[in-house]
Amino acid sequence: CEQLTDHSLTAWFALATALVAYLVLRPTLVVEGLQRLPQIALGPALVLLGAAWAGKVNVHVGAVALAFAGAALVFALCNKHYDRREDEASGVTTEVNHDDAVALYGWALLVALSLWKTHLFAALCLVLFLVATYAYHGDPLRTKCVFPLSYKSEGFFAASAFVAGLLATPGARLDAGDALATFLIFGGFFLSAPAKDAKDIAGDRAAGVRTLYVVLEERGVSFAVAHAIAGASLAACLAVPIVYLALRATAGPWLGVSIAIALVAVLATRLPWRRLGVGVMVGAIALYCASLALGLLCKAP
Repeated sequence: CEQLTDHSLTAWFALATALVAYLVLRPTLVVEGLQRLPQIALGPALVLLGAAWAGKVNVHVGAVALAFAGAALVFALCNKHYDRREDEASGVTTEVNHDDAVALYGWALLVALSLWKTHLFAALCLVLFLVATYAYHGDPLRTKCVFPLSYKSEGFFAASAFVAGLLATPGARLDAGDALATFLIFGGFFLSAPAKDAKDIAGDRAAGVRTLYVVLEERGVSFAVAHAIAGASLAACLAVPIVYLALRATAGPWLGVSIAIALVAVLATRLPWRRLGVGVMVGAIALYCASLALGLLCKAP
């Protein structure tokens, strides 16, 4: 805790106040943010998972998790602006505009700067996260339109938050086991990400976003088959950490909780209301990451 100076706390309080003030002035952003709450929760959940893998959950982890929660909020809100073409093709409109995107990304970069002195590596991870998210949906790059680079980008988002959790405690270093875990996080989110694209295939096609569903459709593959592939990939990715915890003989109820949440995530993809199903799935994955973290901490030295 000695690393958390009065200057750091003052800066974070000022940044939090600035964000709240902006949201008060633009209350529509609050509504839009609440609609993306499951997506926002993924960032801090992955930070917690990284810290639990390292066996160190403390006030530093809390500070970094809050920073990634803010960055995830910025990503979710700005995505509404940059994805307006896809949404309009589906009859969905947004009030998030270009000025909001500039202000929010500027605020997030200030958060990263405020971490620079006390949590250098976590700050670097946050900057990489922000740069990658802008490249994902911002003009002119929009890597989300390039298959399968879009899914690799989502794997990178997850890996950056996970590594930030690994390195949140000052003095922490990575070893070979941490590198392998990071690679698995990247691969898991890369392979499971297509499942979320079932909600708006027509909008993605109209906007030129080449998701797995759009690419397979162009090759004559039916939606049912594409959806089965995406669901099976999601299930396999969620099963790997559960098998690890089972082999590790983790005590307590967290293994059962993780299995139950994983089942909810997979079953949500079968809901006939696709947008609702994707929202439930993403929220379940955030809870799943948190339950895995608690399972790891049960055996932390």
